Amino acid sequence: MNLSMYQLFAVYYDRIFDFNPELFNPIFNRLYRHALDIGCGTGRLTKVIKDYHIDVLGIDLDSDMIEIAQSKFPTIDFKVKNMLDLEDLKTFDLITCFGNTLPHLKPKEFNQFFRSIETKLSNDGVFWIQLLNYDAILKQKKSELKPIIKEDFKFFRYYVFLDQKIEFHTRLETQECIKEGMTFLYPYQMNDFLKLEETHKLKVNCFGSLSEKPYDLEHDYYLYVKVQKRL
Repeated sequence: MNLSMYQLFAVYYDRIFDFNPELFNPIFNRLYRHALDIGCGTGRLTKVIKDYHIDVLGIDLDSDMIEIAQSKFPTIDFKVKNMLDLEDLKTFDLITCFGNTLPHLKPKEFNQFFRSIETKLSNDGVFWIQLLNYDAILKQKKSELKPIIKEDFKFFRYYVFLDQKIEFHTRLETQECIKEGMTFLYPYQMNDFLKLEETHKLKVNCFGSLSEKPYDLEHDYYLYVKVQKRL
């Protein structure tokens, strides 16, 4: 069986990528009842949502990530599930999709996904998306991201820019072995999200932070997209 790129370094994920739960505080400026965390990975954001006494489900396509999340947070509901397959789920008044998850969707899947969001987001609900600032990435065309160096491993990330997508290569070096992986990313930019208002019954706003700071196309590291239903 071929392992996905994320399965190759799942056990190192929490140590590779820093996580500050306080950064998510602005999301919880109102009460929510039911939440869906898409691309939950090892469950860290799902746990933050649960701590606000919200009924939450975390989903991820990677079974290794879900296994880790379930072992860390056994009282939270996690499920191996494709983000394109939400039909059997109820509606949610909070949906999150963080950690550069959405750029794994192909353009046709991108629109299919937001059609699904139209049905799964409650009338008063909020859908928050976080992804890298591809407006800047495509302009700068940097082929290598800053390496992540720890005492017992090194993690390297490389981009190969193609016409409509990016080859994302990773290399994890530990004392025991070297693991290399590759996946394709589709670099959605601010205008791709704003255009959703033309084809979907959705209201879309783009920010440079969860505090709704104006988005700086050239300097912000992340793009934050706030999606609500247009009634």
